[in-house]
Amino acid sequence: MRILYISNSTSGGGAPTSLFNLLSVLNTKHEIAVVMPSDKGMLYDMTEKLGIKSYTAKPYCLDVWPKVFNPIKLIKRLYSLYLNQTEVRAYIGAVIDEFKPDIVHTNVGPLAIAVHECAKRGIPHVWHMREYQDKDFGMRFFPSKSAFRKMILQEGNYNLSITQDIFRHWNLREGLDEVIYNGIRRSDTEVLPYVCQQPYFLYAARIEPSKGLMTLLRAFRLYKEKGGTRRLLVVGKPCGLYSFWCKAYVRLTGLRKSVSFAGYRTDVYSLMAGAEAFVMTSLSEGFGLTTAEAMLNRCLVIARNTAGSKEQLDRGLALTGSEIGLRFDTFTQLAAHLSAVESKKNAPILKSMKVNAFKTVDELYTVGSYASKVEEFYHKVLESNRL
Repeated sequence: MRILYISNSTSGGGAPTSLFNLLSVLNTKHEIAVVMPSDKGMLYDMTEKLGIKSYTAKPYCLDVWPKVFNPIKLIKRLYSLYLNQTEVRAYIGAVIDEFKPDIVHTNVGPLAIAVHECAKRGIPHVWHMREYQDKDFGMRFFPSKSAFRKMILQEGNYNLSITQDIFRHWNLREGLDEVIYNGIRRSDTEVLPYVCQQPYFLYAARIEPSKGLMTLLRAFRLYKEKGGTRRLLVVGKPCGLYSFWCKAYVRLTGLRKSVSFAGYRTDVYSLMAGAEAFVMTSLSEGFGLTTAEAMLNRCLVIARNTAGSKEQLDRGLALTGSEIGLRFDTFTQLAAHLSAVESKKNAPILKSMKVNAFKTVDELYTVGSYASKVEEFYHKVLESNRL
């Protein structure tokens, strides 16, 4: 099978990481090529290492409106979208003609640079729905959400969703579209717990509104006011003014000695292995790759009881018969969980949660199983497209 992938990014974010996990398995069985917007970054480097053919297009953007109305940003985005619809689409068409794929797979939802070129040539297109777009990232599809719905449901397009909730959000089609959960890659070497003089809780995500760091900071302040002694380690790329406001909140509330902003780190597995607990505060997380990674590294998970985080906890409960993490709906509940973890009064239960969480990831989210299910979906798509 010849498969052409379209990636929105070459960074180390969730979507490119999940794509690399898929490529690392399928590359040994099929002829693969990847279109990327840059020849720099994690995904580009790793595909080079695996010997996967890559095409670097003119930088392209997601097909979404600017989040904040600003005349200059609007003009720049409209120009980028114009290039998406003209030069980039023409480039994708040329790549398709050269590589001659059996299937084209776009790795994220809000990127429509390949679907029309596939339709022109009668090549099946797979769209990987990894996000709600509006609920998680505050995105508005260009030109409209209804136009996007029409595209994803058109003949010749097939959709993969990373959770049941996203499947329902987009009203995807039973029988044609499928839910396939992400696969989590184990470390190639032994993960040694990060050594810190003082025990810590861990946040690991971009610092932006949809990830909910402010909820954790408010909870952590309440936890400290009630006598908590642990530190909070914040790992992740700062994004815009939200990061500034989070740091300002820490300064103004007297938390500077207890909260550390560590920026982007490459040793997150070690940080997870050494943490008292990993806290997932996203308002509407699509899947929650880092949540599953924390479980894989036997770190207790405290997660907001919504969207993909809830789905992971529910699946673990169904598999093991017991909770695999602590759930919260409000910052006061989160603060109470932080205090409970430090007090150790429910230590046997928390230990059991970590064991069952590891079992859940080990059984449900392996890279091999993920790749096999996607491969089976491709065969179903090709069969359906022939009818």
